[in-house]
Amino acid sequence: MNRTFIFLLLAIALLLGCATERNRVANRNRTVFDSKFYWRKESRLKTVATPERLCAMADDPALSRHERGKALFELFASYVKPGFTSEQMRATLPDTRWLEACSLVRIGAVGGAIDVEWSSGDIFCLRLCPDNEGWSDWVIDFSLTDARGFSARADEALAFLQGTLTNKQVRLAEFNLFYPIGPPIQQGNISLSERFTAKGVGLKVHQ
Repeated sequence: MNRTFIFLLLAIALLLGCATERNRVANRNRTVFDSKFYWRKESRLKTVATPERLCAMADDPALSRHERGKALFELFASYVKPGFTSEQMRATLPDTRWLEACSLVRIGAVGGAIDVEWSSGDIFCLRLCPDNEGWSDWVIDFSLTDARGFSARADEALAFLQGTLTNKQVRLAEFNLFYPIGPPIQQGNISLSERFTAKGVGLKVHQ
């Protein structure tokens, strides 16, 4: 056995060992992150209202921000699933004109403030009807992943939600709905996160 082949085997073994250790660390971090949520099988926002009805309400400027946000979140909670492709998003969301009233940015660092697992993919923040300072009580954080290492930009994430992204390998890894609890007069006091993953729906209260 020549020396070059031995070095090659050692290099492969080292790479496999590093990959295994990274997976162990990632799994451990995810377990710790998951432990911060109370898990259940479905969302408290689940509704029998049709996607068409909910899209129309989310796009209606005559409704209050609270009413539009609740409709949009019921839409996601009831019909959108982790693992969706852009094509499945298009089939599920019949009308995405409500996106015109949203701001969408890519999150480069989370600092513990985002209730989406950091290693799940490229993370984006979607805010419904933000004010002049960019603030909204109704926020959807979501992550996109691609086994081939694709890194999505904000415009590609928007295309994914609209159902027009041509890359069929990109999938919705998980998403989190952050919204106020109680009547509109109490918005901003207590909020709830509902994190949607393949495991189920994780709940967390924010005060």
